[in-house]
Amino acid sequence: SCRERQYLGPRRKRRHAAWPRVGDDTQPRYQRQQDNARRWFTGDIRLAHHGPHSGDEVLLPRLRDQQPGHNLRFGLLVVLRSPRHGAVTGQLAGGGNAPSLRRDGRQRVLDSRATGLMPKEKWTLDLPGTPILDTLFDAHTVLIAISDDTPVALVVDEQTVVGRLTGENITAVTIGISDNNMVQIDHASATDNDYAKFTAAGLEGRSFAEVLTDLAPTAADISIATGSGSPTVDQVQEYLDNTGSSGYFTGGILSDGGSGTIDVTAGEGFIRTTADDNAPLLSFKWNASTGIAVLDNTTQYVFVDDDGVISLNPNEFLEAQDKILLGVVTDEGGVISHTFNLGVRLEESIGQMGRYIRRVDSVVRDRRKGGLIFGQSGDANRDVTVTAGSLWWGRTEYAIPAFDTSGADTFDTYSAGGQEATGASQWPNAQYDNAGTLTTMINNRWAVLWFYIEPDGHIVMLYGRNQYVT
Repeated sequence: SCRERQYLGPRRKRRHAAWPRVGDDTQPRYQRQQDNARRWFTGDIRLAHHGPHSGDEVLLPRLRDQQPGHNLRFGLLVVLRSPRHGAVTGQLAGGGNAPSLRRDGRQRVLDSRATGLMPKEKWTLDLPGTPILDTLFDAHTVLIAISDDTPVALVVDEQTVVGRLTGENITAVTIGISDNNMVQIDHASATDNDYAKFTAAGLEGRSFAEVLTDLAPTAADISIATGSGSPTVDQVQEYLDNTGSSGYFTGGILSDGGSGTIDVTAGEGFIRTTADDNAPLLSFKWNASTGIAVLDNTTQYVFVDDDGVISLNPNEFLEAQDKILLGVVTDEGGVISHTFNLGVRLEESIGQMGRYIRRVDSVVRDRRKGGLIFGQSGDANRDVTVTAGSLWWGRTEYAIPAFDTSGADTFDTYSAGGQEATGASQWPNAQYDNAGTLTTMINNRWAVLWFYIEPDGHIVMLYGRNQYVT
């Protein structure tokens, strides 16, 4: 701070404290004071006056010999020193009106928040309106003036204004889940990516697993794609009911239990509750059973019903939609001689069927669809022809196009010694396979040629291994 001492006795010479020295002593006094002012009057500067009125008001001395344009900030008031007549000019910081200068040294302040005169020795400001004491309102109080100069508390003891705008007023709202109420979080551990669930007081967060538990969906709750019309089968459960089959996929293993009895392990499967192809198909489980007696010298079939009860019966054909066949057991003289697992096993059932067909039937011609008729285009040219058709290998169909060597099609020939020719277009009529060696036939003899077709449509020919008189 810069302190200036002034003696106010009558007709006495005023004495000013020396300014701090800045720069060379040879500088003019005027220049040194200007430099000092720039140095000392940077930022917020408070002037303290020591005189007869010290402690009551802030008195501003006449600073006749200072340079104009230096600003002294007193709180929110910016005071400008003027060299003419020692007048003090000023303006409230942030005020909207420029002050007017009076020759008597007083400054009139015109501002939207305060008006008054600043005399040469003190300031007197008249503040319009009614002052509001800060002790009248608690913390977090929001004030609103519905009428001029009459502020009132809008919300007390709340950190957030909660309300609904109606016209120019904000009306209070009720917290809850009823119509037109505000909803709040009613859960101490709600986290990001939670699903929201209503409680009696608001919302709580639920994880995906918790949502599944809450909903407990079944196959009847899941829709399937539908086409034209209005199909009645439009749920996963209905799809299972109409396309699934009774059977088991784990357990049900039969074994000798000793003394003419058998044991059956626990298992699971799908079964219907009635002997109806369209009855609901249910997942079920049965418990292990031991010591099941088998009649001496009989063959018994082992079943399990929809209640999980194991039973034996000599009639194989009791198997139904609500009674699953597990296997067969044979007793000879009170001793179990054979146990076999049978019935419809559901695990990998489609794959098992494909393997069964491949291993039992191999590659076969589609006899129902027909086609693949072997022939030739004429006796003179010996061209080979095959009509279009299909081959089945396991559960896979192979479409075979028509074949004709009179065009671009060809075939390969083989003997016991291996491949004989490629790109043949006419079947040979002069040789046969003589122990792996092609040999020319004797005149007026017959031979056999074997033609085969592969799933990719290739045609191959195999020479016969002899020649014949007839």
